[in-house]
Parts: sequence; C-alpha cells; structure tokens
Amino acid sequence: MARSEHFRSMADVERELQRLDGIRQHHEVRLGRHWEALQDHDVRGRLMKDAVHDMLRSWKPAQVLGSLFGNGSFGSSLGFALGRRGGWAKRAFLFALSMAAPSLLERVSGLSLKDIREEVELSIGRIKDYLRSRKEAHTTEPEG
Repeated sequence: MARSEHFRSMADVERELQRLDGIRQHHEVRLGRHWEALQDHDVRGRLMKDAVHDMLRSWKPAQVLGSLFGNGSFGSSLGFALGRRGGWAKRAFLFALSMAAPSLLERVSGLSLKDIREEVELSIGRIKDYLRSRKEAHTTEPEG
C-alpha cells in the first residue's frame, strides 16, 4: 500500500474519516442486501441450479451425451426434468425429450404450420379414441 501525504489539519482528518465512513456504510448496505437475498429459499435454489448447470455443461461425459442426442444441453435438460413435478418416469421422458428437441426441430423445419397442426389434431383424436375405448372396456367388463 502506497504511503499517502500527511494530513495538514484535524479538519482534513475529520473529512477523510467521514469519507471512509460513507464508503463503509455503502458497503454495509450492499452486504446486508446480499445477506437478505441469500436467506431467500428461491434465490438459493436458483443459485444452486445455476452452479449445477455450469458444472454439468463443462463435464465431458455430459457433452458427449448431449452430442449423441442431437446437441441438446445436458445441464439444461437435467434442470428442466428435475424442475417438474411427477414421478421418475415422467422426469426421464422429459429429460430425453429436451435432449432430443434440437435434433427433432431441425428435422421438422421443412414442414408447414398447417401440416403440423393437422398432425397434432390427428394425434389428439387418436389419443381420445384410445382413452374412450379403454374406458368403455373397463365399464363393460364383468366384475369377478
């Protein structure tokens, strides 16, 4: 630390002490805000998710796995899946879907919105028919 000039009067000393006290108070307020933020559960959760995401993104096996699934981000996919409610099967499905999403979107880029809408409507209709037939099968079965 460089040596500063000597003070010429006690008034100069007092001004310097006031200036340093102002800096100290400013840092005290900032530190207090940081401490309050760290006491918030949501803030700590976001910080933890961000740290895990960064760690997984730089992990070599995760990069290889991401490239196998169509360049999806392993950390983002894992965070997406773990952030959802539901069982492990649902989370595993969401993880695989989000890993494969970039590759899937690349493949369907040539389709028009009309084609996609028709396919979605057709799939929804098939799902409804399937669920209706399952419901009818369960209501017509004799109880044994």
